[in-house]
Amino acid sequence: MNALEAASVATGQKPAGTGSANYSGAGAPKLIVQDGAAEVDTAYGRVRGFIRNDIRTFRGVPYGGDTSGANRFMPPTKPTPWKGVRSSLYWGPGSPQTIPKRDNDEITFFGNPPAAEYGEDCLRVNVWTPGLDNAKRPVMVWMHGGGYSHGIPQLCFYDGENLAHRGDVVVVSIHHRLNVVGFLNLASYSSKYADSANVGVMDLVAALQWVHDNIAGFGGDPGKVTILGESGGGGKVMTTLTMPSAKGLVHRASIQSGSGAVYGYTKPEQSAEIAANLLKELNLSPSHVDELQKIPIDQLVEASGKIRGGWGPTVDGRSLPIPAFYPTAPEISADVPIIVGSNLNEQTYSVGHPELENMTETEARGLLSKAAFGDADAIYAAFLKAYPGSKPYDVYSLAMATPGRQSALMVAQRKVAQGRAPAYNYLFSWKAKHLNGRPRAFHMAEISFQFYTTDLSEARTGASDEARALAAKVCDCWVAFARTGNPNHPGVPHWPAYDPRTVPTMIFDNVCIVKNDPVGEARRLIKPITSSI
Repeated sequence: MNALEAASVATGQKPAGTGSANYSGAGAPKLIVQDGAAEVDTAYGRVRGFIRNDIRTFRGVPYGGDTSGANRFMPPTKPTPWKGVRSSLYWGPGSPQTIPKRDNDEITFFGNPPAAEYGEDCLRVNVWTPGLDNAKRPVMVWMHGGGYSHGIPQLCFYDGENLAHRGDVVVVSIHHRLNVVGFLNLASYSSKYADSANVGVMDLVAALQWVHDNIAGFGGDPGKVTILGESGGGGKVMTTLTMPSAKGLVHRASIQSGSGAVYGYTKPEQSAEIAANLLKELNLSPSHVDELQKIPIDQLVEASGKIRGGWGPTVDGRSLPIPAFYPTAPEISADVPIIVGSNLNEQTYSVGHPELENMTETEARGLLSKAAFGDADAIYAAFLKAYPGSKPYDVYSLAMATPGRQSALMVAQRKVAQGRAPAYNYLFSWKAKHLNGRPRAFHMAEISFQFYTTDLSEARTGASDEARALAAKVCDCWVAFARTGNPNHPGVPHWPAYDPRTVPTMIFDNVCIVKNDPVGEARRLIKPITSSI
């Protein structure tokens, strides 16, 4: 274990839930790493993990084969079976990607990025389970954020140990291909690359197939699988709900601050243009497209970072026949209930830029005018009325988070219009107090509460009693949803299913309440995003 993980072990959060596996809170967490202590057979061979706080953890378990060389840009293959017992103590590699530059001390502290390895043999899952038995626990499968360009599952707030412990559930997280190796559309150059534009999301389905085929051995129920994701991960959840190959592998879904991805899909001609620009950057003619499978991966990733255009799924009529939730919710997953929501401040906060706290009202109105949401003066006045006493930067932040809020409500409305399964809508409003309160209810804030990792991610939450108490309520909502398809439990007020006439919304804060269409008057002043498909 590296220093970060060792520190996490030493300060492991102590759940206080009512599940069958609770921490006692006494002494240091127990760690057992030895032959036979945590071993299970998969379809491809036996794996050995470790036990900590009575949770069996397996990291870097292959669900697909190596994607390098001739397998680059190709659909995922099955793992190569192995003999003996495969050690599964450490994370598998993340997908090759450009690592964002960390040049601000406060932002780096707040983000707490882990050390990680990257490589093309990245089709791995991580599993946390309370027992290797026949308990048929609900399975919660996490799809990490970072858009379709970057990200890894081994962030401290994604750690599944506490969630598995508190909820008596099996937690799975997925590594999959991203950016140029996951979404380069080469279909026009050769029929063998017919699926290349979407292999990154085909990986997700392959991981879910692995879960279906193997999770019973880890104490999970393959008939009760919830997929969850935030930001880009929320977009991945939506995409998965639209893919015919995922039919029957998903039974519930949680879309967190990612519903705006409904507008982020690519037309085949757009992704084909990106591929053509990459060939030019690498001085390759179309007749030499196969050379892309031989170029060193670092060179390929570097070249891909120099071309214009974003990475993401292409509506190709094959693996992804239609955009998710546009213009309606996907019929193929109509019977899957969803949770969908966003955070109060989302992308706009001043961590690393304290000078923004001194923004004047004139400056805030000017920035809202540039955002072209509508009448900036009316929008400013409406949000100030909804949140009286807010300083200008707060008003600006609240307004800037609203397009994502609009998208979340649109997804909920289109889901319930099918009349087959409910949607539950939330607004996460709890604000971090450290760094002088500058984080606010930031983008990604709810994850530490959902995973019950507010102590592990103390740089984001302050690891306070206040945060821990709310985490118990939030975590139990998602566990209840995974178990029954309904997030209600005795620790929160009744959370009604979404109704477009009243817009019932669970507001997560120190005091959790349900309100009908909170801040609706101000929200409706902002123009909704329109689709590019």
